[in-house]
Amino acid sequence: MIKLIAALLLLTNTSYANSPLQLEGDYLHCWDGETELAFYSDEDVLDYEATPLELLSKKNILKIRTKGKTYTYSQNVIIMSDGAGNDAVQVLAIDDFGPFEPVVQFTFEHEGAYLNGYYALPNEDLDLTNDHIASYRFQKAISFEGMFCNVGLEDQFGL
Repeated sequence: MIKLIAALLLLTNTSYANSPLQLEGDYLHCWDGETELAFYSDEDVLDYEATPLELLSKKNILKIRTKGKTYTYSQNVIIMSDGAGNDAVQVLAIDDFGPFEPVVQFTFEHEGAYLNGYYALPNEDLDLTNDHIASYRFQKAISFEGMFCNVGLEDQFGL
């Protein structure tokens, strides 16, 4: 009976994940058995026509947990919608003399409730909250496909 209830709850959460991240307090939690990602916006998500300044002005958070460690990205996190129900997430590194470079980039496919993309974990000496986010301070990017997602509310946010 407990397994049946757990399966029904999982199916219910999955159906909610078929809608995009749109409103303040929404977040998505995704996992592939080894790595978990959760991302959250404290304001409404902008669409792809927004300016870079508008996108960077939002207070978005991305958490990644892998190999027993949790990394919280809170600087330069962009979440935007394509207007058709899909979301894109980037964490931008701003090097001293170069363009913005994504160290995390993935898209949420609402019809299948999954993520495709890549992430780079910070080097040991990088404090993601206070230090300058530059690309040379990250490890080699790790790609993933079909990471399964469900949706939740802000008070459940976290890994």
